[in-house]
Amino acid sequence: MSPQFTWSDAWLLFAVALAATRGKVTLKDVIACGDAIEHAIFTPAELRRGFAKLIASGHVTRSEYFDVSPEVRDIIARTEKKRMAMSTLQRHFEAFLAAAPYPAGDPRVEDPEWPFPELTDAVVDQAVQVYQEEFRRRARHEP
Repeated sequence: MSPQFTWSDAWLLFAVALAATRGKVTLKDVIACGDAIEHAIFTPAELRRGFAKLIASGHVTRSEYFDVSPEVRDIIARTEKKRMAMSTLQRHFEAFLAAAPYPAGDPRVEDPEWPFPELTDAVVDQAVQVYQEEFRRRARHEP
């Protein structure tokens, strides 16, 4: 079954791709990049259904860390040289996935066709907490 992507899936793919330019990608890195892009934190449901669809389609891989396909890396490489605004880059990822307009339902609602059970609310909450603590330390210029 081929997934129908939504706007939040494109946001997630963009966040993973942006994080991948810096090295190994953890869930905390994805959350941080997602916040940098949209000034918002992904809901656990958005992460679960988005990762399930992006991994099934081959755009994202996961072993110990998340990564993106060479095709997705090419999008970042092509657009980096042009110094585009985040919103313009987001539209590139929406077009790449042929994403349906958002919202495609409530961002808190699970999609039973696209589960990612290992990404529990507790795992997401922990990653968000670590990200927020690091952000506060940096804002205060602490090591």
